[in-house]
Amino acid sequence: MAIKIYWIGVIFFIFGRYFGGSCYSLPEKEEFFKQNFNNIFSSFHPSKCSENLQRLSCTCGLKENKKALVNCTNLNLIRVPSNLPAMTTVLMLQNNKISQLYNNTFLHAPFLKYLDMSNNSLTFIDVNAFHKMKSLHTLILSHNHLLVTDGHVPLPNGCFNALSSSLTYLDIRHQMQEVKRYKMKGTIYPDSVCVLKNLQTLFIDYTTTSRKVNKLPLCFSKLFDIKTLVISLGIEFG
Repeated sequence: MAIKIYWIGVIFFIFGRYFGGSCYSLPEKEEFFKQNFNNIFSSFHPSKCSENLQRLSCTCGLKENKKALVNCTNLNLIRVPSNLPAMTTVLMLQNNKISQLYNNTFLHAPFLKYLDMSNNSLTFIDVNAFHKMKSLHTLILSHNHLLVTDGHVPLPNGCFNALSSSLTYLDIRHQMQEVKRYKMKGTIYPDSVCVLKNLQTLFIDYTTTSRKVNKLPLCFSKLFDIKTLVISLGIEFG
C-alpha cells in the first residue's frame, strides 16, 4: 500500500511492517482539499431557512431543489440545532461553543455528507452520536478539546461505527491546546478511528512522552484505502 505520511513539526521516516514511503513536513495536499471543499459550497444557491434556523441566524442553501446546506458558523451555539432539514447534506458548525455530541444528535439528518465542527469546545462524543449517518463522507473535528487524559476517553470505542463504510475524510487534529494541563498518554484514539475501513485521508494528533516515534498503531493496518496521513506530533517533556 502506498501512503504518504506527514509529520508536522518534526520530520521522521517510517519503514514499518505495514507502511512504507516518504514523509514530508508540509502537506501540500491541504490546499487541494480546501479547493475541493470550496467547490462543494459554491454549487448551492441561497434559500430561506426554517423558522428555527432563522432564529439562530443560520443561513441556508439549496442544490437541485433538494440537497440542503445549513451554515451556522460563528453564532456562539452551545448545541447542534434541532429540526435540521431532512435533506441536509452539508452542515457547517465551526467557530461555536458546542461541548458535547449526544446520542442521536443527527438522527433527523440521515443524508448528511459533510460536517464541519472545527473550533468548538468539544470534550466528548457519545457512542451513538452519529447513529444512522450512513452517508457522511467528510468529518472535521479539528481545534477542539478531545483530549485523552487519565480516566477520560473523549471518543469511546464504537463512536465511529455508524460511519465505518461511508467516511473517507477525517480531520481530528489540534486537540492539544491544553496539553500542559494534563498528563497525556501516547495515543491517537486508534480503536475508534480504525473501524473506518474506507478512510482515505486522516489528519490526527499524536502526543507522547517518548522522544522516539518509530511506528504507528498496528490497527492502522486495517485502513486499506488510506492515501494521506497527516500527524501533528506533540512531545511532552518532564
